[in-house]
Amino acid sequence: MRLLSGELTYVIGDNPPETRMLSTLEHMSPPPDQCTAQNLVSPVYQTEFVNGIGPTVGCSAGSASISLNLHGLADSRTLVAGTHLVDPAVAKLTVEVSQHIGSGPCRMDLTTGNVTVDVQTASGGAAPYPALVTNDYVRRFAVHVEALSAKEVFGTGCVPASVTLDMTLEQTATDAVYDPTTPCICE
Repeated sequence: MRLLSGELTYVIGDNPPETRMLSTLEHMSPPPDQCTAQNLVSPVYQTEFVNGIGPTVGCSAGSASISLNLHGLADSRTLVAGTHLVDPAVAKLTVEVSQHIGSGPCRMDLTTGNVTVDVQTASGGAAPYPALVTNDYVRRFAVHVEALSAKEVFGTGCVPASVTLDMTLEQTATDAVYDPTTPCICE
């Protein structure tokens, strides 16, 4: 899966909204004041088990860090064209805001949110292992997330925060690569 475009807007406390463009940077923490999209590749095993955590966005935002995960979107092969409101629990949405404020660190989980997936292109489909998808397979989709309210889970004195994510992703048949050396977790 590839990131075509994306941005994350966040509000922490009484501060004005800040928007950061997304870039891809696998397996690293985001550089200062930047946001990265990660975990866009998900191995699929012979059993058709998708071993991926789905798109993850990480941001370094001044004195805070933001982590947004969509574990339920790891396998886009079943998406059909159209706009779909996805239950945050089904999308396995988790949003964490860690703040470093005067009283020390605190962490909040944003517990209320909306996830919309707009599948703009849905050609082809899943195929048996090892192909995994048909030759004409394409999924292009936009994801919109609004995480609105917070529950403090560590520390004290967290200020309210909200996060809005917009990103467009694409996956084609050329992204499905058969790797016979990938270990099988078939048991």
